[in-house]
Amino acid sequence: MKTAQLLLGLIAAATVLAFGGDQPIAWRLMVLTVGVLAFFVFWKTGWPDLPRIPAILVVLLMLIPWIQIIPLPRSVVAVLSPAWASTQQTILAPWGLAGDHLTLSVQPQSTVDAGLRLVCYLLVFLLGFHFHRRGMPAILPVLLAGIGLFEAAYGLVQYFTGWRYIFF
Repeated sequence: MKTAQLLLGLIAAATVLAFGGDQPIAWRLMVLTVGVLAFFVFWKTGWPDLPRIPAILVVLLMLIPWIQIIPLPRSVVAVLSPAWASTQQTILAPWGLAGDHLTLSVQPQSTVDAGLRLVCYLLVFLLGFHFHRRGMPAILPVLLAGIGLFEAAYGLVQYFTGWRYIFF
């Protein structure tokens, strides 16, 4: 399990160091690797036992972005989000592109990305909770603090030297 903690810290470090962590490819690789790590940890040791009420709240929170990308009939969207339905009708109807179904999300791809990030955050939380429940030493907070110190020092060097590049 100590290896899993170190891998989680390395995933976080690699994501931050990959162009500041703001590139979509860095995020997608992080989501994928955290998902694979969580799968193997929970497969080997079992799913962490969350109390019932927090587990229900987490599931409801996780459903929010995914509900927003389900195509719904235009009449339902007009009730739930009248401004989006009228905007979509105004923009697409003259071109003959207005369909019978709409999503509640204005940008479904961005909603999917945000939903995947939310799943990743939940998995990281569950991994940390799982490690804590097993009485393991807290390696991840130390690694994250180390990443933060490194990034701060690197940012100061960039600021004072006028060097505006990420690494080379």
